[in-house]
Amino acid sequence: MKRFAAHRICFSPGACFDIYWIGLDDDGSLLQLEPLENEIAATVFLNGLILMVPAGQYASPEEAEEQFNRYITRHPRRKLTEFLEETGLTAPPRIGGHYYPLHLENFDFPASELRADNSRGDRHVKRLI
Repeated sequence: MKRFAAHRICFSPGACFDIYWIGLDDDGSLLQLEPLENEIAATVFLNGLILMVPAGQYASPEEAEEQFNRYITRHPRRKLTEFLEETGLTAPPRIGGHYYPLHLENFDFPASELRADNSRGDRHVKRLI
């Protein structure tokens, strides 16, 4: 199992979790979703936001990564709830569900919006698995 923790983990507009960790198997199945209350061995803490994209929504994790990068490049400064609704992320979390977890580093938490920081090119989203 791989463990990732982040400032925020989002499945849909009504299902975002602050300071949580997820446990995933190698194919992206969600095994655990818990609040991060203590340091947990072998957990990777990521700055920013983890998007849990249902695997059935895209043909591959690469396609999901590409589509979300394209969206953020075209729509900088989009509110998180708008982003989740417009990209079709509407399902609540489901233990055992298969996901393509994506990491978004450039997220303005006080404003609750995405940022397109182009200083490192146009790659705003990275696959975790």
